[in-house]
Amino acid sequence: MDIRNILARYRIMRIFDKCENKIYTKINYEKLENCFCILDDNDNIVCDVYPEIKLDSDYKPGNFELKILYNDRQDCTEESIFQVYAEKQRIGWIFPIQAINSKEHSYAENAYFLKYAYIAWYLLLDCLNVEIESMDEFDLLNQYDDGISILILDKENCDKLDDFEFDKYVIGLYQKGYSVTGKGNLYADSSDRSKRINIKRQSTELDDVPYLIELFKKQIPLENNDISRFYLYYQVVEILISKVFDKEFSKFIEELKDTTEKLFDKKEDLGHMSNEKWRVRKLCNDYCSIDTYLKSCLNDKCTEMLNYTKCKVYDNMEDNLYQVRCLMVHRMYILDESAEQMLHDLDNIFLDVVIQLVLSYSAK
Repeated sequence: MDIRNILARYRIMRIFDKCENKIYTKINYEKLENCFCILDDNDNIVCDVYPEIKLDSDYKPGNFELKILYNDRQDCTEESIFQVYAEKQRIGWIFPIQAINSKEHSYAENAYFLKYAYIAWYLLLDCLNVEIESMDEFDLLNQYDDGISILILDKENCDKLDDFEFDKYVIGLYQKGYSVTGKGNLYADSSDRSKRINIKRQSTELDDVPYLIELFKKQIPLENNDISRFYLYYQVVEILISKVFDKEFSKFIEELKDTTEKLFDKKEDLGHMSNEKWRVRKLCNDYCSIDTYLKSCLNDKCTEMLNYTKCKVYDNMEDNLYQVRCLMVHRMYILDESAEQMLHDLDNIFLDVVIQLVLSYSAK
C-alpha cells in the first residue's frame, strides 16, 4: 500500500519535502529548549520549531482532541481565549491560532493556558499533511489559515458528560460565533463572555434529524445572501413544526381512542394541526423557550417589513413570521433595496431565535 495512504488513514503527521523527496512523520518536544523537533526515520533532527511563548508539556497530547473552527467576527481577537464549559463541566479551551505564538495577550503567562497551548502546537503538527519545497522554509503556522480558532477538548472531561458527541454541540458553538466551515457566525448577538463560554447541546429530541447539524455545519455558515439566509433559517422551523405535527397527531389519536364518540368535536383540532401558522405558534409557545426580548425584536422586524410591503400584520410574532415567509415565497419580486435591508436585519434576529428553538426544543 502507498505510504501516503497509510499515513492519511492513521492521521499521522506527514510532511513531504520535495527538495529531498522525503516524508517526515516524527515529532519530539525538547522541554528545556521549548522546541519541537521534526525527525527523519533515523531520529535525526530535520527542522526545529520554536514557539514564542514558553509552553508547559505537563499534559499528554493523546488525552486531548483538536478541532479547527472559524470566527471572523470583529470581536474575536487575540484576547478571545476562553475556557469552554458544557453542562457545568469544563471540556476544554478555545483560542485563536495567533494566541499560541504571541506574548502580547493577557494569557501569555497563564499556567493553564500554556498547557493547552502546548497541546495545540503538538496536535497542529501531528495532524499536518502538506507538501513543501524545502524544510528550510518550514513554518508551522504558515500551514494554517491565520484566522482559525482552535478548540482543544479534554477527552477525560468530555467523557464525564452523558454520551458526549462533538457534533451535538456544533449549533451551541455557532451560537457563540464559531463554525466548522465558513467564517463563523457573523450575525450572532455579541455578548460578554468573561473568561469562559458555556455551550449548549442541541435538544436530544432532535438527534433523529441529522440534517439539522449538516445545515449548521455546511450550509448556514457559508450563506451570505439575505434571501437565501431566510429560506435556510425557515427550513429549520419547518423541520421542527413537522416534529410538532407528529407529536400533536399522536396525542390526537390517543385521545380519540378514549373518546370515539367525540370524533365530530375533535375535527376542529385536526384542522388546527394541518395549519402551518398554528404549528409555528405551537412550536414557539409550547415546545421551545425563546428569550422574551428577542421574540419582541423579531416581531418588530417582521412588522416593519410587512408594513413596508403592505401585507397584513398580526398581533403576535409567530403569525407575523409566517406572513413574512409567505411574502418571501409568493411575492419576493416586490422587494426593493429598502426591503432587502429590512430583511437583513430581520435575518440576524431570526437566526438567534432559530438557534434557541433548536437548543430548547422539548415535546415532554
